Amino acid sequence: MLSAFKDYLTQKALVKDEYIPFYLKWVSDGYSFLSEPNSAVLNPEQTNRFQKYLAKTHEDWQVKQTSNALRLYSYYLTSLQKEMHRLRLQRVKANGICLKHGRGKPSGSDTGHIVRKGSACNI
Repeated sequence: MLSAFKDYLTQKALVKDEYIPFYLKWVSDGYSFLSEPNSAVLNPEQTNRFQKYLAKTHEDWQVKQTSNALRLYSYYLTSLQKEMHRLRLQRVKANGICLKHGRGKPSGSDTGHIVRKGSACNI
């Protein structure tokens, strides 16, 4: 996940190339400290807890850099989740499955009932 985040930072030119390893380190350290999988979006309380921990042994600029790294990573994860949701809905729509009413299990993890492709649900 972090290698994809590195690519994201590079492609979007959000951080100077020489700082990217530090951003990756702060994100990795934060998730390790909090014992969270790096696929989870951290809540503000978690971020603050890690920053308070770092502030005891690190310079202010490092804590600020950590804050920025975690904020960018959170935005990156949220964007990924939205894109995955959009693609899932697109696939569902293409297959003619209505998820609005949660009826039946047409395939996989999708729940809903089948409607004819291209037509609207009339329930």
